[in-house]
Amino acid sequence: MKLIQLNTWSCKLPTEITKLFQNEKPDIACLQEIVTAVDGGKIIDTIDTILNDYPFEYTFNTPLVEFNFMHRQATRGNMIASNLTIFNNNELWTHGSFFKNFDYINSGGYNVARNIAHAEISTPEGNVHVLTLHGYHIKEHKNGDEQTMHACRELVAYASALHGPVIITGDFNLSPESESLKLVNKAFRNLSIENELSTTRNHLTSKKEVCDYIFVNDKIRVENFFMSDAVASDHNALVLEFSIQ
Repeated sequence: MKLIQLNTWSCKLPTEITKLFQNEKPDIACLQEIVTAVDGGKIIDTIDTILNDYPFEYTFNTPLVEFNFMHRQATRGNMIASNLTIFNNNELWTHGSFFKNFDYINSGGYNVARNIAHAEISTPEGNVHVLTLHGYHIKEHKNGDEQTMHACRELVAYASALHGPVIITGDFNLSPESESLKLVNKAFRNLSIENELSTTRNHLTSKKEVCDYIFVNDKIRVENFFMSDAVASDHNALVLEFSIQ
């Protein structure tokens, strides 16, 4: 089975994201910064455009904020898309709650709300828990703070209580050396660090840090792991090929 992790950069490159999916043919996609039109109308590039060209049978969308654009409404948040059956789902809020009438300047920035999307997925080898998140953003650095420590504690407590195979993905907005990330490293295998990635960014940004990760527990057998060189966002996609132990 194959899973892709990607911060979609607010779906600014829908054609390239579609090409990435067409080339890799993922069973599961874990996505952050997805934008979707609330009423389905065409407003800006959205995940709806991508899913129209590359449909997944199941989707679980956990929006963080709702905002107005050209007299229409849109949301921005996380999504797990799958061609394997999603039969159970949940969202865990680590900061704030769903925020309507969002305005970046007047609402306190994107950190106003943060959650973890959790989908339980049925595979031919058994059920697997898949979690994805977009971590609390600190503009000046990726070293974390009290809020990221709180979020990582919440994540570890929640994911460690799940029974069976667990995969955690996301743009954590944390460097490999951060104390917050070390909390997750103690409980799960960090494949980005294990495979010595030097960056998860590309030429569309001046940022060069590793901030995107895939973690697994001991019920997941890693068949292959790599960072795609396809440019579909200002983050590069991480690809995991796995089976269940």
